[in-house]
Amino acid sequence: MFRIGILGRRNPDCRFVWVLQIDADETIETDLRPEILERMAEKENVDGYRIRRKNLIWGRWCTSCNLYPDWQLRFFRTAQGRWSDREVHAHVEGLNVVKQLRGHLLHRDLDSIQAELTQFSTQFMNWEVNELRKRGRRWRWLDVTARPLAIFLVYYFCYGGYREGFRGFFLSLWRAFYSVMTYARLYEYELKQGLRE
Repeated sequence: MFRIGILGRRNPDCRFVWVLQIDADETIETDLRPEILERMAEKENVDGYRIRRKNLIWGRWCTSCNLYPDWQLRFFRTAQGRWSDREVHAHVEGLNVVKQLRGHLLHRDLDSIQAELTQFSTQFMNWEVNELRKRGRRWRWLDVTARPLAIFLVYYFCYGGYREGFRGFFLSLWRAFYSVMTYARLYEYELKQGLRE
Protein backbone atom coordinates (compact mmCIF):
# COMPACT_ATOMS: atom_id res chain seq x y z
CA MET A 1 0.00 0.00 0.00
CA PHE A 2 2.78 2.44 0.90
CA ARG A 3 6.10 2.81 -0.86
CA ILE A 4 8.90 3.79 1.50
CA GLY A 5 12.15 5.14 0.11
CA ILE A 6 15.40 6.74 1.17
CA LEU A 7 17.80 9.15 -0.48
CA GLY A 8 19.21 7.60 -3.62
CA ARG A 9 15.88 5.95 -4.53
CA ARG A 10 13.80 9.10 -4.78
CA ASN A 11 12.11 8.19 -8.06
CA PRO A 12 11.65 4.43 -7.94
CA ASP A 13 9.40 2.60 -10.36
CA CYS A 14 6.20 2.13 -8.42
CA ARG A 15 3.11 0.12 -9.32
CA PHE A 16 0.91 1.84 -6.74
CA VAL A 17 -1.35 4.83 -7.37
CA TRP A 18 -0.08 6.71 -4.32
CA VAL A 19 3.39 6.94 -2.79
CA LEU A 20 4.29 7.90 0.77
CA GLN A 21 7.95 8.87 0.87
CA ILE A 22 9.64 8.80 4.27
CA ASP A 23 13.32 8.79 5.13
CA ALA A 24 15.12 6.29 7.34
CA ASP A 25 15.08 8.68 10.32
CA GLU A 26 11.35 9.38 10.03
CA THR A 27 8.19 7.62 11.23
CA ILE A 28 4.51 8.47 10.97
CA GLU A 29 2.39 9.30 14.00
CA THR A 30 -0.52 6.96 14.69
CA ASP A 31 -3.20 9.49 13.66
CA LEU A 32 -1.61 10.00 10.23
CA ARG A 33 -2.16 6.44 8.96
CA PRO A 34 -6.01 6.47 9.03
CA GLU A 35 -6.01 9.97 7.53
CA ILE A 36 -3.87 8.78 4.62
CA LEU A 37 -6.14 5.77 4.07
CA GLU A 38 -9.17 8.08 3.99
CA ARG A 39 -7.58 10.32 1.38
CA MET A 40 -6.64 7.32 -0.77
CA ALA A 41 -10.27 6.16 -0.76
CA GLU A 42 -11.64 9.55 -1.77
CA LYS A 43 -12.30 10.44 -5.40
CA GLU A 44 -11.22 14.05 -4.96
CA ASN A 45 -8.99 15.46 -7.69
CA VAL A 46 -5.88 16.00 -5.55
CA ASP A 47 -2.35 15.25 -6.72
CA GLY A 48 -0.60 15.33 -3.36
CA TYR A 49 -0.64 16.27 0.30
CA ARG A 50 1.77 18.15 2.51
CA ILE A 51 2.48 16.69 5.94
CA ARG A 52 3.77 18.60 8.95
CA ARG A 53 6.99 17.26 10.43
CA LYS A 54 7.94 17.28 14.10
CA ASN A 55 11.71 17.55 14.37
CA LEU A 56 13.21 15.89 17.44
CA ILE A 57 16.46 17.39 18.74
CA TRP A 58 18.09 15.14 21.32
CA GLY A 59 14.74 13.46 21.84
CA ARG A 60 12.65 16.63 22.28
CA TRP A 61 10.30 18.20 19.75
CA CYS A 62 11.57 21.68 18.89
CA THR A 63 9.22 24.21 17.35
CA SER A 64 11.61 27.16 16.95
CA CYS A 65 14.55 27.69 14.54
CA ASN A 66 12.11 27.41 11.62
CA LEU A 67 11.54 23.71 12.45
CA TYR A 68 7.76 23.82 12.72
CA PRO A 69 5.39 23.36 11.02
CA ASP A 70 8.04 22.22 8.47
CA TRP A 71 5.56 21.14 5.78
CA GLN A 72 6.84 18.26 3.63
CA LEU A 73 5.22 17.14 0.37
CA ARG A 74 5.61 13.39 0.84
CA PHE A 75 2.26 11.80 -0.08
CA PHE A 76 1.39 12.09 -3.76
CA ARG A 77 0.06 10.33 -6.84
CA THR A 78 2.81 8.32 -8.48
CA ALA A 79 1.77 9.33 -12.00
CA GLN A 80 2.15 13.06 -11.29
CA GLY A 81 4.93 13.54 -8.75
CA ARG A 82 8.65 13.27 -9.42
CA TRP A 83 11.54 14.31 -7.21
CA SER A 84 13.64 17.22 -8.46
CA ASP A 85 17.15 16.52 -9.72
CA ARG A 86 18.99 17.74 -6.62
CA GLU A 87 21.50 15.83 -4.55
CA VAL A 88 20.29 17.43 -1.32
CA HIS A 89 17.02 19.09 -0.26
CA ALA A 90 15.13 17.72 -3.25
CA HIS A 91 11.43 18.52 -3.60
CA VAL A 92 8.48 16.98 -5.46
CA GLU A 93 7.60 18.49 -8.82
CA GLY A 94 4.75 18.06 -11.30
CA LEU A 95 1.79 18.35 -8.90
CA ASN A 96 -1.03 20.77 -9.64
CA VAL A 97 -3.52 20.38 -6.77
CA VAL A 98 -1.88 20.01 -3.36
CA LYS A 99 -3.61 20.02 0.03
CA GLN A 100 -2.56 19.51 3.63
CA LEU A 101 -3.02 16.68 6.10
CA ARG A 102 -3.62 17.10 9.84
CA GLY A 103 -1.24 14.35 11.02
CA HIS A 104 2.51 14.50 11.50
CA LEU A 105 5.73 12.83 10.53
CA LEU A 106 8.25 12.36 13.34
CA HIS A 107 11.82 13.20 12.34
CA ARG A 108 14.74 12.22 14.57
CA ASP A 109 16.72 15.21 13.33
CA LEU A 110 19.57 15.12 15.83
CA ASP A 111 20.44 12.24 18.16
CA SER A 112 24.24 12.32 18.01
CA ILE A 113 26.65 15.14 17.21
CA GLN A 114 29.23 12.60 16.03
CA ALA A 115 26.77 11.00 13.59
CA GLU A 116 25.64 14.43 12.37
CA LEU A 117 29.21 15.61 11.74
CA THR A 118 30.12 12.36 9.99
CA GLN A 119 27.12 12.49 7.67
CA PHE A 120 27.66 16.17 6.96
CA SER A 121 31.38 15.79 6.17
CA THR A 122 30.99 12.66 4.03
CA GLN A 123 27.72 13.42 2.25
CA PHE A 124 25.84 16.68 2.68
CA MET A 125 28.79 19.05 2.36
CA ASN A 126 29.82 17.51 -0.96
CA TRP A 127 26.25 17.43 -2.23
CA GLU A 128 25.79 21.10 -1.33
CA VAL A 129 29.00 22.03 -3.15
CA ASN A 130 27.89 20.09 -6.23
CA GLU A 131 24.63 22.05 -6.24
CA LEU A 132 26.52 25.35 -5.93
CA ARG A 133 28.77 24.35 -8.83
CA LYS A 134 25.75 23.44 -10.99
CA ARG A 135 24.47 26.99 -10.46
CA GLY A 136 27.84 28.49 -11.31
CA ARG A 137 28.49 29.81 -7.80
CA ARG A 138 32.04 30.77 -6.85
CA TRP A 139 33.56 31.23 -3.41
CA ARG A 140 33.35 34.76 -1.93
CA TRP A 141 34.56 36.22 1.37
CA LEU A 142 30.98 37.27 2.06
CA ASP A 143 29.92 33.62 2.19
CA VAL A 144 32.25 32.78 5.10
CA THR A 145 31.88 36.04 7.03
CA ALA A 146 28.58 37.91 6.77
CA ARG A 147 26.48 34.95 5.63
CA PRO A 148 27.09 32.66 8.64
CA LEU A 149 26.72 35.55 11.08
CA ALA A 150 23.40 36.51 9.49
CA ILE A 151 22.25 32.89 9.56
CA PHE A 152 22.98 32.56 13.28
CA LEU A 153 21.21 35.82 14.13
CA VAL A 154 18.15 34.97 12.05
CA TYR A 155 17.76 31.46 13.48
CA TYR A 156 18.48 32.43 17.07
CA PHE A 157 16.51 35.67 17.29
CA CYS A 158 14.04 35.89 14.38
CA TYR A 159 13.15 32.18 14.36
CA GLY A 160 13.09 32.00 18.16
CA GLY A 161 16.00 29.66 18.82
CA TYR A 162 16.55 31.38 22.17
CA ARG A 163 13.28 29.82 23.38
CA GLU A 164 14.76 26.30 23.14
CA GLY A 165 17.68 26.87 25.54
CA PHE A 166 20.92 25.21 24.47
CA ARG A 167 19.11 23.19 21.78
CA GLY A 168 18.12 26.42 20.03
CA PHE A 169 21.58 27.92 20.46
CA PHE A 170 23.22 24.81 19.04
CA LEU A 171 20.78 24.61 16.09
CA SER A 172 21.40 28.25 15.20
CA LEU A 173 25.15 27.74 15.47
CA TRP A 174 24.91 24.51 13.44
CA ARG A 175 23.12 26.31 10.60
CA ALA A 176 25.90 28.90 10.50
CA PHE A 177 28.60 26.19 10.70
CA TYR A 178 26.87 24.24 7.90
CA SER A 179 27.13 27.29 5.67
CA VAL A 180 30.77 28.07 6.56
CA MET A 181 31.92 24.52 5.94
CA THR A 182 30.01 24.22 2.67
CA TYR A 183 31.70 27.32 1.28
CA ALA A 184 35.06 26.27 2.73
CA ARG A 185 34.66 23.02 0.80
CA LEU A 186 33.84 25.04 -2.33
CA TYR A 187 37.04 27.06 -1.77
CA GLU A 188 39.01 23.82 -1.42
CA TYR A 189 37.49 22.47 -4.64
CA GLU A 190 38.43 25.65 -6.52
CA LEU A 191 42.02 25.41 -5.23
CA LYS A 192 42.33 21.82 -6.43
CA GLN A 193 40.93 22.77 -9.83
CA GLY A 194 43.41 25.63 -10.21
CA LEU A 195 40.64 28.22 -10.15
CA ARG A 196 42.38 30.25 -7.45
CA GLU A 197 45.76 30.50 -5.74
